[in-house]
Amino acid sequence: MTVPLRVAFPPVGGDIWTGGQNWLANLVRALMDHASDRIHPVLMVDSGYSRSNMEDLASRGVEIVHSEEFSSTARRKGLPTAILTGRDAHLLSAYRAHHIDVVFESADYHGWRFPVPTLSWFPDFQHQHLPHMFSRAAWWRREIGFRLTMASSEAVMVSSADAANDLKKFYPGSRALTHIVPFAVPAPEVLPDAIVERERLAAGLPARWLFLPNHFWQHKNHALAIAAVAIARDSCPDIVLACTGGTVDPRNPKLFENLQADVARRELGHNVRLMGLVPYSQVKALMQGAVALVNPSLFEGWSTPVEEAKASRTPMILSDLPVHFEQAADLALFFKRDSAEELAAAMIKVWNSVDTKRVPATESQKPLAAFANRFADAAAASFHSS
Repeated sequence: MTVPLRVAFPPVGGDIWTGGQNWLANLVRALMDHASDRIHPVLMVDSGYSRSNMEDLASRGVEIVHSEEFSSTARRKGLPTAILTGRDAHLLSAYRAHHIDVVFESADYHGWRFPVPTLSWFPDFQHQHLPHMFSRAAWWRREIGFRLTMASSEAVMVSSADAANDLKKFYPGSRALTHIVPFAVPAPEVLPDAIVERERLAAGLPARWLFLPNHFWQHKNHALAIAAVAIARDSCPDIVLACTGGTVDPRNPKLFENLQADVARRELGHNVRLMGLVPYSQVKALMQGAVALVNPSLFEGWSTPVEEAKASRTPMILSDLPVHFEQAADLALFFKRDSAEELAAAMIKVWNSVDTKRVPATESQKPLAAFANRFADAAAASFHSS
């Protein structure tokens, strides 16, 4: 009988990118449910990790190691040592103490002679496509990290064929074996109408709304969505776009404030609701009850809201990103990502539809088993190539 690989999962995301924490928790759940004979997940977290995710995973029997060695501050301090000596000695000691076979590495660099096999995940290559959205220092921090990681990795993981093409284009010298592992989300329970109504009222929304659940980061393109609503309002005075997500963009600290000012200037207070970060329970209810999901993003590695909309069978209006076509080619209305007029036309079409086409039930989620086993394939390749 083959013994499952003990794979360490340091924290992904944080307070600024809560989606990263949810992504990691969803991956670990999928592995426990569909690949426990191949992978034994070991979650290695600091005190800042999501308590709700931790409690849920612990209830499922996930092994959880608590150590401040895995805080973002400690991992940043270990980076110079990893670069100069070739290994982060503190993290290596923690992994060895827990008999780790493979380390899942995201936005970290453990060193060019780190002895534990690593599987490095690159969520996207946004800095290559949108360099103007990064300061010069931030761009180079990201780029150097990518180059170092690729130079020392035997196996890397991306979430889409689009990202795999980017890796070949921007890093042709990489010799790492690339694994494409699109993630999936579980089909949510269908909430009773009473719960959706309760959350709608709590959010102060009218009976119908479009939903944009993206962090307020500049590449998410909220400004275009606001401009589109201003156009659509002439035909649909009652149109409403509800926007939820974290309001802190480290690259553009005044973004949320500027979006609020734009809404006020256009007198769209009724039509555009900038709600900020709300509980995930409310996000699920608003997704289920929405007329449609709107994602005007300028860049995605693999969109979580799109997967959640598919799982909820919610209609979608998506920007013309290659990865959006990869995720939902026949399931959405698409518009040019720089055209408020095209987005407005799509909004009007969906808003005025008497019988909005729902995502087919057979297409409502990517199989979680495939997600788990593709990851297990990548982890095994990393282990056996070292």
